[in-house]
Order: sequence, then C-alpha cells, then structure tokens
Amino acid sequence: MSDVDRSIHRIPTPEAVARLMASHGAEAVASRYWFMNDRERSDAIRVGRIRMGWGAVAPGRKRAATSEQEAAAIAAAYALGEMKGAEVAAGLGRNAIRAAITARGITDPPVISAEMRGRATQDAKDASRGDAAAAARIEARRAHAEAV
Repeated sequence: MSDVDRSIHRIPTPEAVARLMASHGAEAVASRYWFMNDRERSDAIRVGRIRMGWGAVAPGRKRAATSEQEAAAIAAAYALGEMKGAEVAAGLGRNAIRAAITARGITDPPVISAEMRGRATQDAKDASRGDAAAAARIEARRAHAEAV
C-alpha cells in the first residue's frame, strides 16, 4: 500500500477483514479493501482469524520446527532485536521466525536497526576484502546469537 493510500484510507482491523471474509468471501474482501494488496489482505485475514480464535495456520502447511522451538526462537529474536541471528541460532530456515510470528498474530516483529544493519553490511564488505577484524566481529555476533 502506498503512503498516499495510507493517508486517505482507513486501515481496517484484521478482525474486520476476517469477519468479512467469513461472511461474504474473498471477492467481497478484495472489493471492499481494494487499496490493500493481496498480501496485506491475506495477512489481515490470517491475523484476524488467530485473534478471534478461528484457527491459526492453513491446513497442510508444514512447519520447520515444533511450536516450542518457534516460541523460543521468537523470544530470541526479540532479545537480539533482529530475526536473522535468531534463525541461525535456532537452526531454522530463512524467514521461519517471520512465518511463526505471523501465524501467532503478532503484528510488530523485531526489526534490525539501521545502525546495526549498516555495521553488519560494512563488516561483510570489509571481511570479503580480507579484513580479519571485520571477520572477527561477524563471528562474535554469530556467537552471541547462538548464546542467546
């Protein structure tokens, strides 16, 4: 959704989108909330269903880990302030924590700060050029993530 659409249209609650989906179907949701893209509508329906207790995950979807492992990985992601390190520490695949967070109806996932992202990017560039100190900082961050 563009910034203009956000400023013009009222963003519906996930529960409202899920209720409309249950009562009138996907076409009604797409028609009513035309300013949202497919992913935003789908996420709102999923989160709304979870919050109202109507079910969590689409049937047949395989999970990368048990529910307890996912909960521990989510806690680690919040403790670390980012998801990638927690995925590495938990041994989960790419974006597994993001899927677990969405499946639980959490709407504010941990996001790495711009400063941390910049530092990590610069360290990766420096390490690829042979800087041993940058490689050591990368390894220290990985070890810290595994310790959490």
